[in-house]
Amino acid sequence: MRESAIAWRQPEGAIRRSALRSVLLLAHRRSGSPEPRGVPLRMESGHSGRGARYSLTGMSQDNVEIVRRHLVAFASGDYEGALAAYHPDVVCDATVRPEGRVYQGREGVAEAIRVWAGTWDDWGFELDALIDAGECVVMVVRESARGKGSGVPVVQETFWVYTLRSGQIVHAKVLVDRSQALEAAGLSK
Repeated sequence: MRESAIAWRQPEGAIRRSALRSVLLLAHRRSGSPEPRGVPLRMESGHSGRGARYSLTGMSQDNVEIVRRHLVAFASGDYEGALAAYHPDVVCDATVRPEGRVYQGREGVAEAIRVWAGTWDDWGFELDALIDAGECVVMVVRESARGKGSGVPVVQETFWVYTLRSGQIVHAKVLVDRSQALEAAGLSK
C-alpha cells in the first residue's frame, strides 16, 4: 500500500473490503472499463448478491465514473488516489452525524472518515447504488458496525450526495434520509 501524505488509514478490520470490492467489480464489469490496477476482476466468495445499480437519469455518466473510480481506489487501499477525486477546497458536510461538523479540504474528508470509522468496532459498508443526477451523484450505501463501548450492532442506509465540477468532487453531503438525498441532488422521489 502506498503511504499517503494525508493519512486515511482505518483501524484494523475497519472496512470489509472484500464485500465492497465485490460490488465495485460487478459495477466495473458493467462499465466496460479496463481492469483497475490492483483489483482483480473476479467476484469474492460470500458476495451478498447485491449489485451496484447505475440509474442514468442525468446528462452524463462521467461523474458516476469519477465516483466509481474513487471507490475502487479506496477499496484497494489507494487512499491518495481516492482523495485525488476531491477538489483541494472540497466541503464535506457531515452535520447529520453525531459530531455534527462541516469539514474543509481533502484533509477534512480524510478526518471525517477517520472520526466516523473510529466511533465503531467492525465498521464497514456495501455499495448499493450510484445514481447519476447530472452534476451530482448519489451514492447509496448500507453501513454496519458495532458500538465501540456498547457492542450494540447498527445497520443503516446512508446516502452521500457528491457535487462534481470539472471532474472533481467539490461538495459531499452525508444524509440518512432517501428523500432528502434525492432532493439535495435535484431528483424527485
